[in-house]
Order: sequence, then C-alpha cells, then structure tokens
Amino acid sequence: MVYFISDTHFYHKSIIPYCRRPFSSLEEMNKRLIQNWNNKVENNDTVYFLGDFSFANVDKTKDICNQLNGYKIIIKGNHDRDKGEISWKNIGFNEVINTPQKFYYVDKNSIFRYVIISHEPQNIKDNEFNIHGHIHDSMLGEEYPDMNPNNHLCVSVERINYTPISFEEIQKEYLEKFFNKKEGRL
Repeated sequence: MVYFISDTHFYHKSIIPYCRRPFSSLEEMNKRLIQNWNNKVENNDTVYFLGDFSFANVDKTKDICNQLNGYKIIIKGNHDRDKGEISWKNIGFNEVINTPQKFYYVDKNSIFRYVIISHEPQNIKDNEFNIHGHIHDSMLGEEYPDMNPNNHLCVSVERINYTPISFEEIQKEYLEKFFNKKEGRL
C-alpha cells in the first residue's frame, strides 16, 4: 500500500492551539500521531510524507522517525528546509526529495495517469491534480485565492483524522470523481 500524510509538526507545541488539534499536550499529540501511523501503515508499505515533519532537535526527530512503520519518502516542506543541511536520510527517511514530483499510477480503467505531489499547493492546469500539505485546516481559497480547490487535496493531518490516507482511498474518493467529471463520464 501507498500512503500520504503531511504536517505532523512533531514537538511543535504551538500547533495544538493554532490548528485546534484535539490534544491536551505535546506528549499526547506525538504519541497519538505515532499510534495512528503505525495502526495503519505496515513495514512493507510506502509513505509519502509531504513536509513539515518535526520541530525537535535531530536526536528527538530521529527517534520519532525510527518509530514509524513503512518505507518513508519525504518531500521537504518549508519547516524541513528551514533546518539547513540536516540529513533526513540519517534521521530515518529512505528517500529525500526537495521539489514537487509527478506520482504515476494506473487507474481502474487501465489509464496511465499522474498527480503532482508537493508540500505547498501548486499552480496547476485544470486537468491536473495536486496532493499537498502546508495549509493545515485552512481552506485552499483562503490561502491561495487564485487556485482551483476542485483539483487540490490537502493531506495535512488535520484533514485526514491525524492518520495517513491510502492512495487507494484518494483514488476512490477524489481522483475517480475528478477525472470522470473532466472526461465527461459522470
């Protein structure tokens, strides 16, 4: 299975009130995020982490990352890039990506497709789709009024019940509907 998640902000105390996260403490938030991840993700699964992993020092960040199941790929977010020359591979990520990417897949109709995966929402064509993080619990139009909310999906933890979401779920709930509508198959 392939999963997506972003903006865990481990060890970021201010994010709890800022995004109205349902945790009474930093320890509870960190513990629940780890539990939710590991209850869904198995070690042979792949997780695309779309940025802003941790606000802790290298040792604490490495400890958290090493507790998480799966083959972990990070697309660095603004707060990850702020950490300078930190080695995300030494922290525990299997792959480290600095820029938005195309994620290719074959849909249920055997059509070869792609979505753009990134930390920040991307300006894309109307027939493209962007899976991203960064905006937490804000609506896309509030932060990026010129972007089309119909072809963007935010996987910040606040939007996905603090649990990684499978690409299978994304296909069924979002991509099939999006492409069917674009291609007149509704």
